[in-house]
Amino acid sequence: NFMKEFQRILRDKRQEIQHQEIKDLDKCDFRAIYDWYQNKREEEKIKKKDPEYKKKIKLEKEEYDAKYGYALVDGVLEKVGNYKVEPPGLFRGRGEHPKMGMLKRRILPKHIILNIGEDTPIPPCPIPGHEWGGVIHDKTVTYIAKWIENINGQHKFVYLGASSRFKGQNDRNKYEKARVLKTKIKKIRKDYTTKLTSKNTMTKQLATAVWMIDILSIRVGNEKDTDEEADTVGVCSLRKEHITLVEPEEIDDDKNKNKNKKKKR
Repeated sequence: NFMKEFQRILRDKRQEIQHQEIKDLDKCDFRAIYDWYQNKREEEKIKKKDPEYKKKIKLEKEEYDAKYGYALVDGVLEKVGNYKVEPPGLFRGRGEHPKMGMLKRRILPKHIILNIGEDTPIPPCPIPGHEWGGVIHDKTVTYIAKWIENINGQHKFVYLGASSRFKGQNDRNKYEKARVLKTKIKKIRKDYTTKLTSKNTMTKQLATAVWMIDILSIRVGNEKDTDEEADTVGVCSLRKEHITLVEPEEIDDDKNKNKNKKKKR
């Protein structure tokens, strides 16, 4: 993926400088770039030991937080979550992602859509010569900015911080649902345990899936296009190659003097 992206950039007619002279990518040596990055990283480590440098970085962060880190919502000043977009770089993804190595392109103001109040002045674009991609006034959502990343075409959002009342309400709802589940968990376990020995195949499969979620703590999961996403699985997307059946083993129950035989699965 990386070499394809690299070759495309070398030949891109929109680039000011093209490198038609490069014919064999196997002869490209990236050692100088690697060394530069490693040296820069070591220099940064040394700088961070300097109290003055640490103080400077802290002041810069406070300045940015004061300017971009808060939003006025219904007259209340709410903290914003992460207001920084990802810098350009190579896409990593989870596990053996099929798009690993592709280039994450730079996000510019023209890619970003702001979601603000109808009578709210549009925040000035921080980069001279650029303009926002658009402005909307959607009261039904809680994000305050969004854009589409170029790797998977997914929407990325800027939300209010974890301490905001909107986020707090969502968390509270989840906790309340967990409390309700606690009152019903014994009934659920009794139900799927009975159905594990059902003569109906679908009923038995459903009971097995619920058992795996409950006992093995495997997430539910969903169907994926493995050409677009990493082949990570949950209960709903498990395949037979993910499961190994083992014969029951007999073990001694040391707690019982009669050493009754128990089956361990």
